[in-house]
Amino acid sequence: MKLFVTLFLIILLSSCHNKHDGYLANAENFTFVEKEIQQKHPGKKLMENNCYSCHNPKTSEEQMMAPPMVAIKMHYISEDTSKEDFVNAMVAWSKNPSEEKTKMPGAVKKFGLMPYQFYPENTIRQIAEYMFENEVEEPEWFQAHYNKMHGDRPKLKGKNDE
Repeated sequence: MKLFVTLFLIILLSSCHNKHDGYLANAENFTFVEKEIQQKHPGKKLMENNCYSCHNPKTSEEQMMAPPMVAIKMHYISEDTSKEDFVNAMVAWSKNPSEEKTKMPGAVKKFGLMPYQFYPENTIRQIAEYMFENEVEEPEWFQAHYNKMHGDRPKLKGKNDE
């Protein structure tokens, strides 16, 4: 009988331990899967291939040709901006950039007006959807630059920025 009780306790304790490890593994897998989905969003690759020639977050502040994408996201999204509003604003700006319509007059002053881009509307929409829904990579120098120019940085809206 002692052998049966001892064996039962060993099995019980080891099975509890294994279940706990499974839960941790599942939580880690969820984070991995979420990142994997973000990496596969077509807008991410389109942004890297089409926008980063001027808006690359790896470029030093002195070498930037245009504001980083995270700065664009910050200027175009407020508390009440919907995904549809953001995407439409990005499409409208890309199709017809003008000083009158800019939400970034400081960037226009520093870098000049962005030239018209010959990208299909669907490409711009996918890039904008990715930007709205995900955290956009920011340059190492950006936080200090933003604080110097604007003070404390606001919380960005978007699915993965919360």
